[in-house]
Amino acid sequence: MPFNAVVADRREEIFDALLGPEKIRTLLHPIREIRNGLNVIGHEALMRGPRGVPFESPPLAFAMAATMGMVERLDTHCVRRASRVTTSTKLFINVHPRTIVSYREFWGVVGEMAKESTRRPGEIVFEIVEHSAGSNADLLHAIKELRALGFGLAVDDLGEGASGLRRLVETEPDFAKIDRFFIASIDRDRRKRAVVSAITAAAHELGARVIAEGIENENEHRVLVDLGVELGQGWHFDRPEEAQ
Repeated sequence: MPFNAVVADRREEIFDALLGPEKIRTLLHPIREIRNGLNVIGHEALMRGPRGVPFESPPLAFAMAATMGMVERLDTHCVRRASRVTTSTKLFINVHPRTIVSYREFWGVVGEMAKESTRRPGEIVFEIVEHSAGSNADLLHAIKELRALGFGLAVDDLGEGASGLRRLVETEPDFAKIDRFFIASIDRDRRKRAVVSAITAAAHELGARVIAEGIENENEHRVLVDLGVELGQGWHFDRPEEAQ
């Protein structure tokens, strides 16, 4: 085996010992109907690293993965770990565009998920969590493949920039998630209300259900209902809990 291949294999072995699928924990954060009885319609799978180490925090874990050139590998490990979780609702799984576009191991996990008899692909929603990928055409093609397999799609962090709105138009997702920046203190900020109202109207026109992230209190909840937002998550309703 060439020396470079040996080094790469060893690096992957070391990385998996730190942050492989068996080391990663999954927390579940409910997504609720905020207009009609607060019924739970889904759970977002949130990654945590091993307890008691610096990279227990997702940002630090992904920062370490970046220094090792392993972001797509960690992302795929998180998807694999989340796919093992049992819920009675839709399961929202975060994934980075680079992973969808270029990482072969991710598609192996997707194939396994599509064949599982315990959970239909339609019960899994892939949540696109970042707005930077090498080729937008490649990303759209990959998303088309996920849809062909029956998986749902959510676009995250709407409102952060034109790229997010462009993705909303190009992918026509099942769910559109509004970034928590626009939710915080929305009851006291007319500018945020204007942005959320516009995004909600656009998403509904394209057939997407809108999810507000980071709802912290009843005042925010009430304003979002008035603006037509139908789904939400946040500490006002629930804290994330570790999956069993």
